[in-house]
Amino acid sequence: MRGEMARDEIIKAGGKAFAYTVDITDPKEFSRVIDEIYSREGRIDVLINNAGMSITGEARDMSLDHWRKTIELNLMGSIHGIVLVYSMMAGQGSGQIVNVSSMAGLAPIPLIVPYVTSKYALVGLSRSLRMEGKLLGVKVNLVCPGRLDTTLMDSSEIIQANRESFLARVPFKAVTLDKAVSKILKGMVRNRGVLVFPGYVRWMWWMERYFPGLLKPFYRYSLRQFRKIRHESPS
Repeated sequence: MRGEMARDEIIKAGGKAFAYTVDITDPKEFSRVIDEIYSREGRIDVLINNAGMSITGEARDMSLDHWRKTIELNLMGSIHGIVLVYSMMAGQGSGQIVNVSSMAGLAPIPLIVPYVTSKYALVGLSRSLRMEGKLLGVKVNLVCPGRLDTTLMDSSEIIQANRESFLARVPFKAVTLDKAVSKILKGMVRNRGVLVFPGYVRWMWWMERYFPGLLKPFYRYSLRQFRKIRHESPS
């Protein structure tokens, strides 16, 4: 729905745009859309891997299916897109891939362990691919934002806890989408490599690299707060 709205706004402003709904965990379906775009435009200049999901709760309460769903969308969905366009971009000698990870890809965060796993992997993928792509004319940029004003948190499955009780305990103010998009676009233009925002995420990243022990009280506090509501029935 959001893609269709953006398309309509671009067309209304006199531009040209197309929108597709695609299951990025299905490589055949994803490939069909990429092939159609390439056939029509003759090239692909930008790929932004932004789809994601999260499941909240303790790892002891999660099934293998919870892990698979999270990793299939957050990590493999991005890999599918990269496999489809990276060779095209290398062949044309230009292009940019933007992988949206998270603060959860920079510091260990309890209660979203599968999500953290997928986002840490995306960080390593992006930084390594950037090295290869540089000599081929392909820019690879990594975005690690904090909490964004999206439906990710609201649509997240909460295991062994009441949704309202959990959301009331979530720290950090959400960054508006307009502000996030502006920062990401500026980072793309500048080819920053790694874009981290807002300030508290940069602080956590710095602390995790140099003084990781100082973050342990915060993690323990988060766990204690969750365990107070863990046995409530999910809404």
